Amino acid sequence: MAQETDIFLQQRHVMSNDTQEHAGEDGERNEESCKDEGKGAPVNYTRQVVYGLEDVPPWYASIAFGFQQFLASFGGIVSVQIIVGIKMCMSFDTVLMGRLISTGFLICGIATFLQSTFGCRLAIIQGSGAFFVAVFAILDLKGSCPVVTPGNATQDELDIADVEWRGRVLELSGALLLASFIQVVLGSVGCIGLLLRYIGPMTIAPAVALAGLKLVTIAVVLSGDHWGIAAMYVSM
Repeated sequence: MAQETDIFLQQRHVMSNDTQEHAGEDGERNEESCKDEGKGAPVNYTRQVVYGLEDVPPWYASIAFGFQQFLASFGGIVSVQIIVGIKMCMSFDTVLMGRLISTGFLICGIATFLQSTFGCRLAIIQGSGAFFVAVFAILDLKGSCPVVTPGNATQDELDIADVEWRGRVLELSGALLLASFIQVVLGSVGCIGLLLRYIGPMTIAPAVALAGLKLVTIAVVLSGDHWGIAAMYVSM
């Protein structure tokens, strides 16, 4: 009886080993078949992308995309010019503010053409807020603007305000020219690549946050004219 039991156990052990071997062979065959199927049907990761990195859209699509980018950048360009114009004591003259905004659009267009043709050729519009924080720091050192009574200003008040904004424009233009020249030199000699090793997100984030906090007061004052339009612009 004991011998029969041992023979039965041995046969059962051999059968289980054979089953495991067959299961292992079937698993390997299934893996190989899955690999073969993956090779035969490549995954299309760019099916949601209309134009790839190296694709060139047709001319009519390029015009539409450029106009769309202009509309997206319109608010940023105009808001920068209005804020800078207020800090440069130009707000008493609407014609003068219009000329400043027009000049900003012209300079942004020239800068965009140069960078997209001869520069890094990024598909962006060059804005006018590159030295935004530095401009505010310089203008804050000049103090407050002369008082001009809206709609009832005397000639003396207008003359003082005219002299003030002209002096601020001259100082600001010289500072921006010098800063731009230094930036071009640093980029030409390759210092920007060395500085990027030490300047990361932890350095840029506080600078952006400080710039935003600096504009809170001006944003609240300008939004106070019509909170409905301000809320609609924020929601966009």
